Amino acid sequence: MSHRTQIIDLRIGKLDDRVVLRTAPTGLPLFPKYDFASQVKLLRVLAADGSIPVARVRYYESDLEIIGEEFYVMDFAAGLIPPDNPGYQFAGWVHDLVPSEQTRLLDASLTTMATINRGQENVMDIGFLDRLEYGADALDQEFGYWRNYLDWASDDDPVAIVEEAFAHCVATRPSGRAARELVWGDARLGNLVFSEDLNTRAVLDWEMAVLGPAELDLGWYFFLERTALQYTDQLPGFYDRSITTATYEQHLGRAVENLDWYEIWGGVRAACIQVRLARILGELGVVNAAEYRGRNPVTRALHGLLK
Repeated sequence: MSHRTQIIDLRIGKLDDRVVLRTAPTGLPLFPKYDFASQVKLLRVLAADGSIPVARVRYYESDLEIIGEEFYVMDFAAGLIPPDNPGYQFAGWVHDLVPSEQTRLLDASLTTMATINRGQENVMDIGFLDRLEYGADALDQEFGYWRNYLDWASDDDPVAIVEEAFAHCVATRPSGRAARELVWGDARLGNLVFSEDLNTRAVLDWEMAVLGPAELDLGWYFFLERTALQYTDQLPGFYDRSITTATYEQHLGRAVENLDWYEIWGGVRAACIQVRLARILGELGVVNAAEYRGRNPVTRALHGLLK
């Protein structure tokens, strides 16, 4: 729903290879705009730097006449990916690891996330990362972008809990100018590929990347964990919130600030996406869109934070 991702096996003469083709989604899109050129530029800059493992982009094509749409082709990153449906907290290979292996997986994830956020000076001029049309400050840019997104997704039918949470975040925003660091945007284990020895092999899905404070990623991670843990217990090898934060701070090289606010803001962003997702899933016959848009696991977790 965010991108169409097709794994293609190439067998031409002696060539035996596997690649990934990414195109915009068919049907209703999850985002109003897809800037493939900037995504490709970001991935290529990160690949050249080498500190963050990403799948190499082999080819980008903007000419719509080649296959009828814009696309790019990437290396296939083989490995283990924590499942989303059901989530890794409920079942699957991460759930089945012994606690010490779960801890090693979490450590690798936090190290990777902090490395993304730390000192990526070479990405500061990449198109979609800096939303200057909404202001110079990173939080002004966050508010402007997600306000436009929510208005687009709501289609003149506001969702009360999302509007309440959005207004709360605007009214209680942290003081001072927000940092400008590379923010992955969708910081979660399901967007990581791991090797058999549980090291990070590739970081996937950069379409939500921005420039802003690293707390945007950590708050998003904590909110998505909170959403899942409404329905199950934390994995025995995963740290509690304080140790997770301390571990992340150690790799980031600084203390995080206003983390409770950033977790709520992560919930607002996730809830905005659920509003749009309700329409997409409704058209597919998966959910009742009118009910789901305001009553789903994300809005339930968000409501709990606002109490």
